[in-house]
Amino acid sequence: MEWMYPQLLWGLLAIAIPIIVHLFNFRRFRKVTFSNVAFLKEVQQETKSKSQVKHWLILLSRCLAIACLVVAFAQPFLLSPEANQSIGKRAISIYLDNSFSMDGEGDEGRLLDAGKIKAVELVNQYNATDVFQVLTNDFEGRHQRLVSKDEAAELIEEIQLSPQTRNISEVIERQKELLKSEDFEKISYVISDLQKSTHGAEDLVYDSTLNVRFLPQKSLYPSNVYIDSIWFDTPVRALNQPENLHVRIKHNSDEVLENVPLSLVINGNQKALGSFSIAPGVPTDTVLHYTQTEVGIQQGFLKIEDYPISFDDVFYLAYEVAEQVNMLCIQGNSSGGYVPKIFEGDDYYLFEKANVSNVDYSSFKDQQLIILDQIDAPSSGLTTALESFVSNGGTVLAIPSNSADIRAYNELALSMEAFQIQGKQEQAFQVGEINLDHYIYAGAFEGNVKRMDLPKGTSYYAQKSTSNNNGETLLKLQNGQPFFSVFPHGEGNYYFLGASLKQEESNFAQHALFVPTILRVAEFAQAAQPLWWEVSDNTVVTVPERNLGSEDVVSLKALDGSLEFIPESRSANGKLELFMHDQLKRHGSFELSQGEQEIGVVSFNYSREESDMDIYDASEWEQFLTSSNWSNIDILDVSTEKVSNLVSELDEGRKLWWLFIVFAVAFLLIEIFLIKTL
Repeated sequence: MEWMYPQLLWGLLAIAIPIIVHLFNFRRFRKVTFSNVAFLKEVQQETKSKSQVKHWLILLSRCLAIACLVVAFAQPFLLSPEANQSIGKRAISIYLDNSFSMDGEGDEGRLLDAGKIKAVELVNQYNATDVFQVLTNDFEGRHQRLVSKDEAAELIEEIQLSPQTRNISEVIERQKELLKSEDFEKISYVISDLQKSTHGAEDLVYDSTLNVRFLPQKSLYPSNVYIDSIWFDTPVRALNQPENLHVRIKHNSDEVLENVPLSLVINGNQKALGSFSIAPGVPTDTVLHYTQTEVGIQQGFLKIEDYPISFDDVFYLAYEVAEQVNMLCIQGNSSGGYVPKIFEGDDYYLFEKANVSNVDYSSFKDQQLIILDQIDAPSSGLTTALESFVSNGGTVLAIPSNSADIRAYNELALSMEAFQIQGKQEQAFQVGEINLDHYIYAGAFEGNVKRMDLPKGTSYYAQKSTSNNNGETLLKLQNGQPFFSVFPHGEGNYYFLGASLKQEESNFAQHALFVPTILRVAEFAQAAQPLWWEVSDNTVVTVPERNLGSEDVVSLKALDGSLEFIPESRSANGKLELFMHDQLKRHGSFELSQGEQEIGVVSFNYSREESDMDIYDASEWEQFLTSSNWSNIDILDVSTEKVSNLVSELDEGRKLWWLFIVFAVAFLLIEIFLIKTL
């Protein structure tokens, strides 16, 4: 047993007072005369021993009552094995998880509100001379300092939900960083629901100077249904094009849910309705079908209904249906004019021509498609410019001439990670297979294409795949050689046709397949921008510079007008990079403007890491930390009203003063009982 004020034990000397009173018996007696004293002597003999016992019992109860009162004022306590009695000032860091999962419901109401109450109780438990840090997932600058008791309580009351997520390693490191300069006793509190998806401690470094105490917050409704991701069949949106929007639904429900409604809204108009069913243990994919009927910027959202976690029930998206495709045709001396005939006179395509000997490479940034129309040999400068163009989202279609320089084309192919040309084969060929799974040809034909008379010719360029090729053959010859292929490179695509358009070498230019093939390449030549970006401090949004005007400042404004800010920007590789940092705090669609000109719409969605509600329970988390060699930890899995007592026991041991007060009152009652009844 330890004592808070051991000097008060000198008060035990007060026990001598009732002893002295008893021994000297200061009561006064008076004489009473009786006519017959014989009977009184008999009574006195019978009660003398009884009276002595009574006096000794009263004396004992008085002594014990005084002793208990003195001991109570000395405040005794017992140190448990986990207790850590502090000396002097303490530095306390309190981390309150304010991620979206804390919006769930627990035994004491919303998890975040219950956590705030516990955090305030922790602050109130300590002395006015102690200092505090209040930390959240936002890692705000105002939380990177030690504050007083009153300031800490105010900071806790101001905490709101945030899209940011942090794992335990980041939190503990941030707490250690601030507390390491202090000579006080260091205590860390972590109030969190301990999600497995975001709170792993694999990288947590053990620190013997820091006492870490976890206060788990457990949700009553751990199941959650949410929209995880979306994607289209094709990378580019086009006018009057049927769309298949794939939606992936994830969940951790143990129950089967059927016919859950899902809606799609584009530009304020409901475009599609669907429903899905959930089978426990597996994600659910569904498809929404609609047709693009407008050009320009399209923005919208998908929505489901789920309770109580709702931040992930809405998924925003934005894309552009081009009003016009900018394209450049670089012609060689032997170009037959087949390609220009397809596009000239069509206002949808802004078609420009240039001779290979007079090409302005600086104009590439304004194009979406560049066609090499039967040039003999792309120069090294042209190859470099085309590689950069494709890397930044452009599309190149290479149609070699009948006398192509194989070495020059192989240098271009190498830069694009495409097939290498082995040589020109002077032999008859015929296309034997069309890749109908690729978006260039998917849905382009009606009926049975096997009966179609496919292109043929008398000579072609044989190609060979290498280890770094990740291309896809769209038209394949009967002998297995690729005839028309596409190769993703960077953010763009490189197409290569394995024969010239000379009529004596192939009939492809005269074939019915030629025009739809070239048109589909042009149609999908738009740079495929992401449908959405994640709400994060690390998000960098890229915008093609061809979309920019003369103004330098680019701003983002929420479509509902609730938020507007100017992100940090930087030009790189023909694009403008926009750095969100900590300015973006919410999901939604934002208008991208330059001065008064709208140049696009960007959609942001919250990270789905918080959507997985699988959590560590208290024993599982303790076992996990113990296996990571953390010995100075405590798991305070208690209700709010018990937090203060438990923390007090951990810091100061189990206080016993109240027990001795009870004993003192009990002994006084015993004394009164003895006096009144005996």
